[in-house]
Amino acid sequence: MREPFAADQRASCRMARSSRGLRSYSRERGEIVLRLWLLAAVIVSGLAFVGPGSAITGNPVPTGDNYNYVVNLAFYNSGVYAGRCTGTMLSSTVVLTAAHCASSPAATASSATVWADAGPIQNGNYPFDGISPCTGYTGYPCTGYDAASSSLFIYPCYDFYIDFPPSCDAAIIVLDHPFPRSTYGQLPEANFLDTLATQRGLQDITFTLVGYGLQSVKPVESALRERFMTTAQLVTIRSHLTGGGDDVQLTQDPGRGMGGTCEGDSGAPAFYDATTTVTAISAFGMNPNCAGAGWYLRIDQPDVLTWIESFL
Repeated sequence: MREPFAADQRASCRMARSSRGLRSYSRERGEIVLRLWLLAAVIVSGLAFVGPGSAITGNPVPTGDNYNYVVNLAFYNSGVYAGRCTGTMLSSTVVLTAAHCASSPAATASSATVWADAGPIQNGNYPFDGISPCTGYTGYPCTGYDAASSSLFIYPCYDFYIDFPPSCDAAIIVLDHPFPRSTYGQLPEANFLDTLATQRGLQDITFTLVGYGLQSVKPVESALRERFMTTAQLVTIRSHLTGGGDDVQLTQDPGRGMGGTCEGDSGAPAFYDATTTVTAISAFGMNPNCAGAGWYLRIDQPDVLTWIESFL
């Protein structure tokens, strides 16, 4: 089992990014944290897990048996259900998701389970009260999962958005036992998005988003625990909220058949076009109704790739 990343490793990673001339934007950071805590109240109701960014909205389409390597993740603190997110299986034992799904200022999840059913995944008899261990309860989120893990790893420079940007919002879950899939998410080449944007221009770059989160917040909240997909378009890889290129901004445009992510989709993959290449994962959003743009951690950054590959 890998040793946890030491504090000096986190500091080194953060300093390397800070040297790019980035600065912290307190207003935007505050809005992200506010959204996190406002939506965290949904956990105890048994709806979707919520984080800085997370569900498929706009024009969601059920995936059916497709994308069965994109999974629903349930997290626990000492057996107590803590919330859920979306993850991408990169191998039979390695799942990529967002760091804020597994770690908060209050605690880091001690375990996670994988649910690969396309859904809707129905609740069991668990009370979703935020204090009850799963022992003695049946159904979601306590029994019926496909795989489990007690090995969760947080990307070294993630600090709960304290020094945002960048987000550094990535985590790896190593399963206790293999859970084979016919296909897995593929990692991009280093700096893939930079090369792509230069060659084609931003207006032509689209992504397939796949996740288990909310489908809408207003006028009616739709919280099916079901795997949906939609299409989003690249806005920019260079802005004060993308950390100078560490994150990427995508937008939804329902009028043109496109969508975005919402609560429960945190960690969800943004596949390049219709491929299996995971270019980014859902990190945060600024709109509590899941409208407008979303921000995603770029997986094609060389240091992020190196860290992920160390688990494969």
